[in-house]
Amino acid sequence: MVLFLFYFMCVGFSSGMQLELNFAFPSFDNFVIQIH
Repeated sequence: MVLFLFYFMCVGFSSGMQLELNFAFPSFDNFVIQIH
């Protein structure tokens, strides 16, 4: 599960897939902010 999140984080920052993540997981941005 952790690797899955890291993979989506890398893909989201590399491409515009972050918008899809925000649409699917509204709290994903807060999760990323907590990590960084």
